[in-house]
Amino acid sequence: MLIPAGAGALSALCVWFSWSALRRCRAIEQGVGDADELDAVELELSARERALQLGLAKRNVQALGRAALFGGTGFSFLALTGGRAYDLANLLPPLLSFGAGMAGWAACGEIHRRVGSLADTWRRGRRERARGQATRSGPV
Repeated sequence: MLIPAGAGALSALCVWFSWSALRRCRAIEQGVGDADELDAVELELSARERALQLGLAKRNVQALGRAALFGGTGFSFLALTGGRAYDLANLLPPLLSFGAGMAGWAACGEIHRRVGSLADTWRRGRRERARGQATRSGPV
């Protein structure tokens, strides 16, 4: 039962790192860390940095989901090729390993969806603020 525990631990780590990326994205979307005393150039650089952080978080969560799935599959393959005789009693560790990988992949997939939603919301708000500033300044 050490192999399914390894697959479960890998999946749990992937979900934990994905969840921490989601927390960072929520902080960005809520505007934590915005400073009012920044000039226009610093605000633009800060906005670009946050956009990059959101994109990177989205790709990282997707990669962590794949790592959980492939790790569970690998642990399952390891359990199948462990040199034991093939009978129904020995199919439980590979199935548990693969199930843990699938569960981690599904959880990371949901977190990936939420991170993407937060990123889209943040970008939409940024575009609307930019349009509002452009119409207020008007043509010169």
